[in-house]
Amino acid sequence: MERARQLTRRDLLKFAGIGTAELLLFSCTSSQQPSNATSPEKPSPTISPESHALGEHDKFHYRSEGKNLPVTPFLYLPFSRVDFGKVTVAQGWEANENEKARSKVVAHEAIDFAAPYGTKVVAPCDGIVISSCEEGWRVVGENQVVYNGKKVAYGGGIFVEIAREDGQRVQLLHLSSLDSSIPFSKPNPKKDGGWSPTKHSLPFDELKKIGKPVKAGDIIGTVGLTGLELGTLGKYQGEDRPLSVTENELETWDEVGAHVHLEIFERNEKGGKFGRRDPFAIYSTFDKYSLDGKKPLGKDPLFYLNQGIPQTSARLSLRDWAQFVTNILRQA
Repeated sequence: MERARQLTRRDLLKFAGIGTAELLLFSCTSSQQPSNATSPEKPSPTISPESHALGEHDKFHYRSEGKNLPVTPFLYLPFSRVDFGKVTVAQGWEANENEKARSKVVAHEAIDFAAPYGTKVVAPCDGIVISSCEEGWRVVGENQVVYNGKKVAYGGGIFVEIAREDGQRVQLLHLSSLDSSIPFSKPNPKKDGGWSPTKHSLPFDELKKIGKPVKAGDIIGTVGLTGLELGTLGKYQGEDRPLSVTENELETWDEVGAHVHLEIFERNEKGGKFGRRDPFAIYSTFDKYSLDGKKPLGKDPLFYLNQGIPQTSARLSLRDWAQFVTNILRQA
């Protein structure tokens, strides 16, 4: 009986198969935020990766260039806390087999967060934000890519780019709509009927003149599947800003369906991307999360997406904790 009274939360987690790193994650509060994120007084709808950085996956990676970098914890998840239970990871660094077959794309170099169409997307970091559109027909060599007898469109669709003063850039692609506060740069028409985005790749100092400051947690748009159409191009393209489109207006070749493609990188002097970076240290953990988009993230290392962090202060209530342990045991 005395031993039962002395059981700590760590003991419960250990019993549930969860290590110290995960305990640290669940001990975090909404006030533990990156130094350059929103202030503690403003409730954050998202979770700081600081606690995750304490775990075994303690580095971000330049996977495309084979370089490791120290952790610079400034990213949150691009969703409000209340929506965490709806989110799955559908694709990581490598394109999954179906995408390779349908679009002929191999290097994905980003994370796809699948969520119900129209789910609110929030800024995962502070910075200067701008948006544009990108789409065109997918061509490999001289061959038009076709799926089920229809041409495959490929591009970022309606997207947002957030630039940070330290050189990091974050893109969120395939949105179904933009928040009215987000500046939009009209794309240039392409010969194939698609569009090329504009001004998003400007140097930081120039982007500050036309973009808008954004804080982590600010709403920037909604989940969609623009840029991934089948047989058509850009039904969402308006004269001055993209049109908000419903799910049944767009046919897609992508089996994932509605999702947000998140990638982090830097830009060179010519505006080109380099140094694509692992934002949440899960690219290298294919055995730890589902790639089929049919279930939430597993309990290691980003299992907090399964249920979301309970809305509490410094410590979980006994009821919250009991429910948490019960959920973990059910998943085991």
